[in-house]
Amino acid sequence: MAVVSLAGFVVTFSSMGMTTTALSKTIFKNMDLFSQLGGVVVGLAGFYLLGLLKFDERPGVFLTVSRLTAGFLFGGAMGLAYKPCVTPTLTKIFNLTNNAQTAGVGGVMLVAYALGISTVILAVGLALAWGGLSLPSSASRSVVMRICGVLLLVSAALILSDSMTLYKSFLVGRFVPDVSHAPGM
Repeated sequence: MAVVSLAGFVVTFSSMGMTTTALSKTIFKNMDLFSQLGGVVVGLAGFYLLGLLKFDERPGVFLTVSRLTAGFLFGGAMGLAYKPCVTPTLTKIFNLTNNAQTAGVGGVMLVAYALGISTVILAVGLALAWGGLSLPSSASRSVVMRICGVLLLVSAALILSDSMTLYKSFLVGRFVPDVSHAPGM
């Protein structure tokens, strides 16, 4: 499931960045709609983790396909949500994808960049899952799931209100030192 979510992130994020393609143009033309759908997918995942949304979980092909589809859509939704997080490196990659002669190289670099980002996201998710599963009681595991569900609902609200830049501003303001007031600046 984690690998499928990672694939959804990489495919969506890379598709958006390949600005010379028809797929990228379609995504950006309908970005508001896709972002809203992505916010709904993330919100549904949050409700699921909170126990407010239940699915028929009888083993079978339908359950497997449903889980894989949900995982891919969740990864894609996170790829859409990551759009305001443009770094200087990503800007240089986008410049390569904008030029027909360098679009292929830019595309490969974009996939590598997306793999790097999504691997970090995957590592955090796996750490949370491992930490939750290693707790001694099912009540403790349930608390961790509910906290993750609330975090997903907050993320969904940020996506749906087109305010994802708020979390980045919050994190940068808390964890990145302000060098503008350093001596000699």
